[in-house]
Amino acid sequence: MPRHLPAILLALGLFALALCARLPHLDRESLWEDDWLALDRSSLPLADMAAIQQRIGPARTTYDYQPPLYYAVEHAALGISRSVYVAKLPGVLAGALTAAVLFFLGRSLFSTGAGLAGGLLLAGCLYHVNASRSIKVYALLLLFFTASQLALWTALKRGRTGPWLLYAALAAALPYISYIGLPAVAAQALVGAVFLFAHRRDVPGLPEAAPTDRGRLLRAAIGFALAAAAYLPWLPGLLFIQQTFHNPAARPWEHVKWSLFAEMLVDFGRFAQPQPGPWPLLLAALAGVGLFHALARRRWLELLLTLLPSLVPVVTVITAKTEMNEVLSTRHFVLLLPALLLLAGNGAAAMGALLPRPAWGKTALAGLVAAALAAPQFADLPRLWRHAISYDKELAAYLATARGPTEAIEFFGYKAPVKRFALGWYLDGRIAPLAETATAPDVGYRRVLAVQNSLGAPLFDTPGASPLTDFKVSIFHTRAERLGIVGRAPIVLVPDTAGRFAYADGFDDLRVLADAASLGKLAPDPSSSLLSPTDIQPGVVRYDFLVPDGVSLDAATLAAGFRLYKRHPSHAAPCFADLAISRDGGHFTTVARVTDADFADVAPGPCPSLVEIPLYNTCRKLVRDISLTEALAGSRRFSLRLTLSPGLEEGQLHLDDIALAARLSGTAQPLAGPRAVLERLAENESLDRSDPAIPRLAPGGPFALAATPDAAALPGVAGGPQALAAYKAAHPGEQPVAVLAAASGAPAVELYDPDLAGPRLCLSARQPAVETTGAGGKAQALTVLGRLDAPSFTLSGQTVDIPVAAPAGTTLAVNAGGQGRLWWRPDFSKARFAAMVPDTAVNVRPVPDADNDGGLSCKDASPCRADFPFLSGFPVKRARLTVYPRVANDPEGKNAAHVLVSTDGGASFRPVLSLVSDRSGGWTPLFKPYRLELPLEKTSGMLAIRLEMTGDGAQFWSHARPIDALALTLALDTRALAAFDLPAGPAVMRLTHPGTNAVCYAADTAPIPFPAELERQ
Repeated sequence: MPRHLPAILLALGLFALALCARLPHLDRESLWEDDWLALDRSSLPLADMAAIQQRIGPARTTYDYQPPLYYAVEHAALGISRSVYVAKLPGVLAGALTAAVLFFLGRSLFSTGAGLAGGLLLAGCLYHVNASRSIKVYALLLLFFTASQLALWTALKRGRTGPWLLYAALAAALPYISYIGLPAVAAQALVGAVFLFAHRRDVPGLPEAAPTDRGRLLRAAIGFALAAAAYLPWLPGLLFIQQTFHNPAARPWEHVKWSLFAEMLVDFGRFAQPQPGPWPLLLAALAGVGLFHALARRRWLELLLTLLPSLVPVVTVITAKTEMNEVLSTRHFVLLLPALLLLAGNGAAAMGALLPRPAWGKTALAGLVAAALAAPQFADLPRLWRHAISYDKELAAYLATARGPTEAIEFFGYKAPVKRFALGWYLDGRIAPLAETATAPDVGYRRVLAVQNSLGAPLFDTPGASPLTDFKVSIFHTRAERLGIVGRAPIVLVPDTAGRFAYADGFDDLRVLADAASLGKLAPDPSSSLLSPTDIQPGVVRYDFLVPDGVSLDAATLAAGFRLYKRHPSHAAPCFADLAISRDGGHFTTVARVTDADFADVAPGPCPSLVEIPLYNTCRKLVRDISLTEALAGSRRFSLRLTLSPGLEEGQLHLDDIALAARLSGTAQPLAGPRAVLERLAENESLDRSDPAIPRLAPGGPFALAATPDAAALPGVAGGPQALAAYKAAHPGEQPVAVLAAASGAPAVELYDPDLAGPRLCLSARQPAVETTGAGGKAQALTVLGRLDAPSFTLSGQTVDIPVAAPAGTTLAVNAGGQGRLWWRPDFSKARFAAMVPDTAVNVRPVPDADNDGGLSCKDASPCRADFPFLSGFPVKRARLTVYPRVANDPEGKNAAHVLVSTDGGASFRPVLSLVSDRSGGWTPLFKPYRLELPLEKTSGMLAIRLEMTGDGAQFWSHARPIDALALTLALDTRALAAFDLPAGPAVMRLTHPGTNAVCYAADTAPIPFPAELERQ
C-alpha cells in the first residue's frame, strides 16, 4: 500500500462527510442581508466591483469593506447560473475542502489522530456549516487561511522552491479575501522567521527539517516577498479604508468583554442552539488538553504556527481605532476556529495515545473521541437546515402570487436598497422595479406594489394605498400595499391671485412618483427625506411643466438642495449632479453642475444615517439657486432634468429638495390643471369610462369622478357629483388614488381604482349571478378566492369549469392550457375562526392567548380534531404543507399534535407528523415551522388534512400574517382548462351550481408565473 494512501482516504472521507453536512436543502432557507450584499457586489462587472471595493463606492445594497477576491469567485459562479444553489456552492465546496486541509495540517503539526479529530470536529461544526451555506466570505477565508498554514509549514520543513511558491500564492490571496488576512500573513512571516532562526543548526527529533542555510533563507524571503508584492496593487485601497473609518476617539478595549468570548465559544461549540449544554465547555476543555499535550512534547513551533496567525488578526481588530469596534462579534474572530479545533484534535489524540498499541488504534480512538464531541452537532443539522433569520423568500413567494393587477414594485424605509435587491433577485423580473417602468415616455397610470421595511420604527403612512400584507419577525416588519400612481406630468403653472406659482418637493413622501415625467435609477426615501440613487449608474429625474393658455411665463427660479455624505478626509469624490433644461420640445442644455468641490467650505452637520451602523450620520448640505428666466421666458412648455451620479468612489450625493418659483401674467382656466392630467390619461387610454358600480372580472383603468358639474365635462370623466357620491357610499373607507384640484385648491376630480383592493366580482349561493363588464380580450389565467365548491360559471355564452373544492382560506390560481396552484392559508384568529374551521370539527376552539391571536386548540382535556378536505378534477402533481404545531411538555406526556392525511375521501388517515410531549416541562417553540411533502395517490384528486390534538396543551397556529400561516400548496395540471373570452362591455356572470361556494374571481390576459425556487420551502 502506498505510504500516503491511508491519509488520502481519510481526507476524502472527511471531505465527503463535510459535504453531506453542508449540501442538503441548500436553496430552501431564505437568504439574509449579508447574502444580498455579496450577491450585489458579485453581480457587478468585475472592474466596477473592484473600483467600488477599493474606494468604498456606492452600490445597490449597502456599504461593504471587503477585498474583491471572494466577489470574483461568486461572479464566476453566477456566470454559470443565477440561482441560490450555485451562488452557495463555492462556500459549500470551500467548507468541505477545509475539513480535508485541516486534517493534513493537524497531521503535519501533531499527529494523524490530531488531524482526523480536528477534521471531524470541523465537518460537523454548526458555525462552520452555517458559514459554508451562506453567501459570505468566511468559508473561503478559512480555507485559504488553513491551506496557507499547511503550505507554510511544509515549505519551512522542506525548504524547497515548490512549497514556497505555493505558499506565496496562498498568502497573496488571503488578504485579497479579507483584510484580517493581512495581519495573519504578517504573523505567518514572524513564525517563519522564528522557525528559520530556531533551525540555524540541526534540531534533535526533527530530521525532516534541515538546518537553515542561505538557500533556505533566500527561498523563504522570496516567498514572503512575492506575497507582499502581489498585494501592492491593493494597498491603496487598504489605506483608503483605514483613513476613511479611522476614529481617533475610539476606545479599542471598551467593547471587549468576557461575554463576547463566551458567545464566541458557544457559537463554535453549538451554533444557534438555544440550550447549548456542556458541549462548548467540553470543546474548550479538550483544546486545553491538546495545548498541554503539545507543551509536554515540546511542540513550541507547532503551537506558535497554530496560535500566532490566529491571534494576531484578533488583536488587530480589537485594537484598531475604527468604527468597527462598535459591532464586534464572532465573525471578527473567525480565524480562531482552526486553532481551537486543531488543539481540540490534539487533545483527542492525547486520549488516543493512552492506548499502548497499535498505532492505528490510537488514531481510531482519537477519531471516536472527536466523533462523540461532534455527534450532538451532527444530530442538530436538520434544525440548522431549517434555520432562517430572514423572510425575504417567503415575502417574494407571497408577492409573486398575490400581487394582483400591479405591474411594478418600489421599496421604502429601513434598508430599502437591500430589500429592493433581495426581492428583485427572487422575483427575477416577474414584477418590474418601478424605476424600470417609470422611464417609459408618457406614462399615465401605474399600479405599484409599495413595500416598506422597518426595524421597530413606525411605518410610513402611504395615502391612498390598499393594504396587502404584513410580514413580521421579531423587530423586523415589512408591509406590502397596492398603490395607484396617477402621473401628474406635465405640471401646469396656474398662477395664484398674486401671479405666482410654486412647486416644491422635500421627498418626505412619494409625490415624486406621480409628479416626475420620468424617474430612473432614483427613488424617494421618506424616512430620510431624500431622492437617492438606486444603482451605481447615474439616475435621472425629469419634470415637465406646462404654461396654460392665457398665461405667460415672465420669470422662473429653481432652488435645488443637495446632501453629500463623505468621510474620507482628503479624497475628492467623483459624484456630481447636472441640471439641464429644455423649452418647447428642444434639446436639453446643462445650466448648472454640483460636484464634491462645491461642498469644500460647507461644515458637516448631523443627518439621518444612511446605514444602520452610525457611520454616515453626518453630511454637508448645499442649496443651489439657479435663475431660469433668460432661458425660459415666453416658453409654453419646458422640462427640468436632473442627473445624479454617485460615481464609483466614496462620497454619496443625494437630492435633498427641489423648488420651482415662477412669476406669471394672465389668467388660467380654473380647471387647467385637472384638464391637463386627464387629457394625458385619456390619450394613453388609462381611464375606464364604464359604470364604476359594475365589478370587473379583469382589471381596467381607474375611474375619474367629478366633484363639481363643471369638472364633469372634462375628458375621460366617467361620472359627475352624483356618481361620485354613490361610489363613496358603496365603498366606504376607500381612498382615492389621486385628487385633482381646481385653481382654487378645492377638489375637482377624484380618481378611484377598485382593482387595487383585490377581486370584487364575488358570487355565492346568496348571490349566484352578478353583472360584470370589461374591454374584451382572452383570459389566460383565473384566480378564485374563498370557499370553493366547484365554482364553475357561465359568461357571455361560455361555460368555464373549475372542478375544485376546498375550504375557506383558499386561493386557486390556474393558467389555461398550463399549470395551476392551490394555496390554502387559513386564519385561525378569533375573528375569523368560525369561518375557517368546518362544522364537522370536534371539540376545538381558538387559542385563548392574550399575546398572539391565530391558534387552534382543544376546548378541554379531551382529544379534538378538525378535518379539511380538498378535491380537484385537475391532476394534483405535488402537495406541500407547512404547519406550526406546539405542545406543552406535561409530566404525564398526554399532550400531542398530529397531522394526518387521507387520499381516499376520508375513509382512512395516515400520520405524517407527530409532535409529542417529552415530559420536560414548558412549551415547545412558538411558530416553529414543520415542512412536509404529502403523499398522493396517482389516480386520485382527493386529499384531506386532519389536525388532531390530545389534551388542552396542544395547538396548531395559523396567523393572519402570512409569515406564520399554516400553508398548503397543491401543484395542479390545468392543461384541460381552456382560455375564455372576456366581455367587451356589460355581461352577466353566473354560477352553474351555487352549492356552498363563497368565492371572488379575477382574470388576467397573461399567464400567472409560478417560480419553482420560491416554492422550495
